[in-house]
Amino acid sequence: MRKVEVTERTVDIKRLMETPPAESDYDVLIDEPCMGYENGKLVLVYLKPPDTTETVARCRDACFHLPFPPKNWRTGGLQSCSRIFGFDPRKVTRKDYCSPTVMARESPKEHAAFLDMGKAVARMYEEYNPELYAQHCQINEENVHTDWRLPGLPFTGGIVNKNNPIRYHFDTANYSDVWSCLLCFKQDMEGGYLAVPQYNIGVALRDGWVCLFDNKKFLHGVTPFNQLTAAGRRFTVVFYSNRGMWKCLPFREEIARFKDTRTTREDNRLKGVDPNPKTK
Repeated sequence: MRKVEVTERTVDIKRLMETPPAESDYDVLIDEPCMGYENGKLVLVYLKPPDTTETVARCRDACFHLPFPPKNWRTGGLQSCSRIFGFDPRKVTRKDYCSPTVMARESPKEHAAFLDMGKAVARMYEEYNPELYAQHCQINEENVHTDWRLPGLPFTGGIVNKNNPIRYHFDTANYSDVWSCLLCFKQDMEGGYLAVPQYNIGVALRDGWVCLFDNKKFLHGVTPFNQLTAAGRRFTVVFYSNRGMWKCLPFREEIARFKDTRTTREDNRLKGVDPNPKTK
């Protein structure tokens, strides 16, 4: 596997933030199996998953058969056509309780395929960066209740993006100083590279290939892509660890907390005061 030295450079993050990436934003395109090092520290791995043909095929099939809603707006103002899997933390204004994702209930076959793929990429994570993987697992053990852990995964869940021209952003909700995993599937599409301007690189994101890196620390986005036929599709499956899960109580306590909070809000509405008090 090719080893590449990368050096973090200063870029105008304020100018780039939430703008469309361009291939001119970097000088080096990585299009082969690669391990990226910065001052001797492994910071990126890009390769085709080894010996996981059936798992990858099931995950790919799940992407193409999963129902998607129309495009909506993600927190932070990014337009998205996506579905989440795994566990979902509280969202005070929409769903003020921790829960399994809707996909787990509505599309269990596809959900299972994504979790199996997550176990495969977790093994890759452990193989190539065992020290960071162990640190990631330790963070889970110390902060996430067992009711909200996915067996065999250091990740709390993930997102499936469909044909998303994702602008530059940081994944600010994730744990700090650990890796996330990005897996790409595409058919009759060209372009759509992962741009990481702080490292002056783009990653080709071949069909069925995986990229592991810290997507909270480094600005990243997707360069323009072209649909070559009517059947053209591009999916990314991102496995991540959401820090919001640290607040989740054991399952029964979480439900009880939500009921108490809802009662308080309804009482406040009747009294004509703020229906959204600060919650624990």
